[in-house]
Amino acid sequence: MAWDGSVAARYFVVQAIAVAAWWAWLALDPTARPLFFAREVGSTVLLAFAAADGLVLVLGSLAVALLTRRQSPHARAVAFVVLGALLYGTVWCVAAFVATGEAFLAVVAMVAATAATVLATLRLDGVRA
Repeated sequence: MAWDGSVAARYFVVQAIAVAAWWAWLALDPTARPLFFAREVGSTVLLAFAAADGLVLVLGSLAVALLTRRQSPHARAVAFVVLGALLYGTVWCVAAFVATGEAFLAVVAMVAATAATVLATLRLDGVRA
């Protein structure tokens, strides 16, 4: 299956659901937090990212999907905003891992999400959903 605009739109919906589910998991299961965050930094800092992720990653990804379905020329611009947020988070996770040696799973998850979002965003050029 080719990575056309329709597949890219579906990817952004899946990303929104996955990010929301991940935050729900961390909120409901505090024992999962050390998998993704260094103990030295603590849960408070991790949870401080939740509002931004909800706004930019979850709602932004849903907006990209909707704009893509409507064949809006703005879909790609919004996708780049989402991508920027992912890149920032990825760099932050890598820096935290280098500093502490902990939470490698966060680096893996962020790199994977960022790479997939790059592919999806690049497929939004000339979208035909």
